[in-house]
Amino acid sequence: MTIGFELSDGVALVTLDRPEKLNALDTAAHAELSAVWQRVRDDPAVRVAVLTGVGERSFCVGADLHDPGTVGGGLGEAMLTQRGQLLDEVRRRGDRGERPARRAGHQGARGPVAVP
Repeated sequence: MTIGFELSDGVALVTLDRPEKLNALDTAAHAELSAVWQRVRDDPAVRVAVLTGVGERSFCVGADLHDPGTVGGGLGEAMLTQRGQLLDEVRRRGDRGERPARRAGHQGARGPVAVP
């Protein structure tokens, strides 16, 4: 999977690009997302992040269950790491008034998408 990242005028556009698998996240994608969320968290030029997916059928179906790494303990660890990198930091910064914390849904998505 390729995770796209573009930064323009303070807006980080993060794009899941695996439409043939409905943007299912394999272990490589989780590693890429981890690096992206670190950049979003640490780069003062990023004022907001928008998470989107390529394709017409789905934003992201979740874990790629055909990838052996996603069905073991490694996926849970990657997800917790990403949660700590982004969601917890978004809440902390929002509580301190440093950056607005917003959640936006995507049609067909399950659960909220955090946008710092």
